[in-house]
Amino acid sequence: MRLVSFRTAETDLPDGRLGVLVDEQQVVEVPSPEGRGAWTMREFLAAFPDSVAVAARATRDDTPAAHPLAEVVLLAPVPQPTSLRDFYAFESHVRRARAKRGLEVPAEWYQFPVFYFSNHTAIVGPEAAVPYPAATRELDYELEVACVIGRGGRDLAPESAEAHIVGFTIMNDWSARDLQRAEMQVGLGPAKGKDFATTLGPWLVTLDELAERRVAPGR
Repeated sequence: MRLVSFRTAETDLPDGRLGVLVDEQQVVEVPSPEGRGAWTMREFLAAFPDSVAVAARATRDDTPAAHPLAEVVLLAPVPQPTSLRDFYAFESHVRRARAKRGLEVPAEWYQFPVFYFSNHTAIVGPEAAVPYPAATRELDYELEVACVIGRGGRDLAPESAEAHIVGFTIMNDWSARDLQRAEMQVGLGPAKGKDFATTLGPWLVTLDELAERRVAPGR
């Protein structure tokens, strides 16, 4: 499935409503299982993994509430995540970035996942304006893939970790490079050069959509 958070002219929910994108033409609204009106992505994630079947059932309903895609406003799929961690995870990217500074990839990079906590309260939806710092003259972006976690856990074995993943979405990590370059000289960060905006979307793709593209663990 391709899940979206969206608003219509009459929507007044801060997180919008949860919908399923069908044929990239219409958004089918997912109603609350308790009959309390529209469901939100926050509620969907809280009910994961059972919520996947609930959302799928909405597209098979005889009388679903459907909206043309062109008539809704798409928010970030997860408008208000409870945490946002940005990983330094691609070896070729790490190697090239450090080579420009005359550095090798440190041995520690291969020993544990390295990340920083970004600002989960500064999420921006697709096509929305980015509120970047007025002081920057080097606004930059990075195309990334975001993994959305739906079930908590810790010290997970690699073979069981996938059961905690709801799906993936596109992430745009905005950066004020001039601010970032200056603050990183202190040896702590990134901070203000990164925390002003992160764009997510336009939709969250669940694992079933990616079955043919997945690689077995360890390969």
